[in-house]
Amino acid sequence: MEDFSHVCTRSDACFSQEQDSRYGVPMLLLIVGGSFGLHEFSQIQYDAVKIKMDPALEKKLKENKISLESEYEKIKDSKFDDWKNI
Repeated sequence: MEDFSHVCTRSDACFSQEQDSRYGVPMLLLIVGGSFGLHEFSQIQYDAVKIKMDPALEKKLKENKISLESEYEKIKDSKFDDWKNI
């Protein structure tokens, strides 16, 4: 007959109170703290939309129309033989 004395039963505490607090409390703190942290980081996205741009800067950006075609015309005749990446 096999000896099952090492197997935990319902009345035995397989995990002591110390082990529960060692692993359980940090896990709960991670879950609750993560929820609050995620809320704060996701709120930044909505707050950034509400910020109004300076009217002078907005006007300057609307006046400065840069397109892909205009930039291509600037560098169309350039030679890139001695090109060096910075």
